[in-house]
Amino acid sequence: MPYKDKDEQRAFQRDWLERRKEKFFKGKSCKKCGVTREEKELQLHHKDPSIKIDHHIWSWAPERFWNEVKKCDILCRDCHEELNSKIESKKD
Repeated sequence: MPYKDKDEQRAFQRDWLERRKEKFFKGKSCKKCGVTREEKELQLHHKDPSIKIDHHIWSWAPERFWNEVKKCDILCRDCHEELNSKIESKKD
């Protein structure tokens, strides 16, 4: 049954996505520096951006989600930002 209150629906969806991310990253660590989710936020980094379909993958169906995750490394936010800045500077 759909939500009558759109704000309640959006809150449910945000909570659901956050639980899915927490479950995915549980027990995992940054590939570069080794920190865990408990220490810093972990993120997915596409190894080859040219084959990236999208970055909004958390609500995708399981098979599609895992096919995209296979193209990624797990990095902490700091390492991810550092790597992306290096990639951007090479483009210039």
